[in-house]
Amino acid sequence: EFYFVAGVVNILLRPALGRWSDGMGRAPGIALGLGAQFVGILLIATANGLIAILIGGLFVALGMSLTTSITTALAMDLAKPEARGRAMATYSMSYQIGAGLGAIISGALADLVGLRGMYVGSLVITASGLLLLAATRHRLPRSAKS
Repeated sequence: EFYFVAGVVNILLRPALGRWSDGMGRAPGIALGLGAQFVGILLIATANGLIAILIGGLFVALGMSLTTSITTALAMDLAKPEARGRAMATYSMSYQIGAGLGAIISGALADLVGLRGMYVGSLVITASGLLLLAATRHRLPRSAKS
């Protein structure tokens, strides 16, 4: 059910979010996405039932939709036109490697500290992303139109 909810949210929102970030700027959209993921992970980590997990899943999916669509746009903003194919391939490969390693590391962490502890680890990683964004946001282009 969790992945179904996440998939539906992604399908419905992703096309509009890249366009939205064209006007709003990349950093605010990424920050909003990471913030939504943080809230979702926190809800899942503290959930005592399926409804809380599904609501958390909605927030995680919203955050993933925001961050993946906007960071894809950011990768294209930063790439020279003749290097966009390589940039997209690198971005996609990095995303897949991260997802694969994340699953392995999360599974090992869950074995060591339990599911709630694994989600606490995910909160730390997400908060680190927000801190990194805050430290580097001045270096990001507002959008391709900037």
